[in-house]
Order: sequence, then structure tokens, then C-alpha cells
Amino acid sequence: MGYFTTASAEASTAMGYSTTASGLYSTAMGYSTTASGSRSTAMGYNTTASAEASTAMGYFTTASGSRSTAMGYNTTASDYASLVIGQYNSSGSSVTNNATSFSTS
Repeated sequence: MGYFTTASAEASTAMGYSTTASGLYSTAMGYSTTASGSRSTAMGYNTTASAEASTAMGYFTTASGSRSTAMGYNTTASDYASLVIGQYNSSGSSVTNNATSFSTS
């Protein structure tokens, strides 16, 4: 549903502009989002959920680890079952003297 949307896998859903849901039971919503992992979800602007059961939400977020979640601005969850929240964070990163970023890794 939308413009340049593709839902190519079984029970997948794509909504918005230039969204792709190619994983089984995946959902892609927003602008230029891709949900290619099975049971993955990508929502927001230029987000990618490429691993099994991964979730990417926000702006330029990537969830590439199996069962991982990335939320916020420019975050990357690449480790298995990792949770990354905030901005400019990635799996395995930490915060040093920065009140505007947060990482649970």
C-alpha cells in the first residue's frame, strides 16, 4: 500500500513510500524501509531489519543481528538479541561524557 512498495514474501506487509517487505511475515512501514529477515519489522525513515525476528525503528536504524532491536537515530544492533536505543549507538558501544546518547550494550 503506497508508492513503490513491495511485499514479496508470504504474509508480508509494505506501507508507505519505497518500502520493501521481503522476509516471511515481515512488515515495512514508512519511507525507504526494508524488512528482509523473516518475522522482521522496519518502521520509520531509511530503516533496515535484515535478520530473523529483528526490529528497526526510527531514522537511519539497522537491526542486523538475529532477534535484535535498534531504535532511535542512526543506531545499529548487529549482535544476537541486542537492544540499542538512542542516537549514534551500536552493539558493543558505550557512552563516555555524553548526555545525549545511551546504549544498553
